[in-house]
Amino acid sequence: ATKKGAIETFPLTEEHEDALVDDICRYLQERTEETVRISDLCGEFGYSRSFLSRRFLAGTGETLAAYAVRCKIDRAKQLIRDSGLNFTQISALLAFENPQYFSRVFKKCTGMTPSEFKNSAHV
Repeated sequence: ATKKGAIETFPLTEEHEDALVDDICRYLQERTEETVRISDLCGEFGYSRSFLSRRFLAGTGETLAAYAVRCKIDRAKQLIRDSGLNFTQISALLAFENPQYFSRVFKKCTGMTPSEFKNSAHV
């Protein structure tokens, strides 16, 4: 029994929450060339910032921001190996503020600079 006038909410099932996390992952993977903000995700999926952040962290062990950066760095590694683009072009393509920031983030995520990665990949 709920209090008169109380709004009932229906919690998402675990299966639905897993599907939501999968959908967010796919959304971020498909948008590595864009700057995706949490507000964009809220609009796309129809949930609050705090709910999406909590569900994503619980489902993946990663924050939304950390996952989005990892998607960009995974794409950068692919581009370094396969595209022939230089680091400035890759940085711009993946919507990083500037090539220096891209290099810092790349090193933080991979333990090596883009140049070191390129050399280790024998491109």
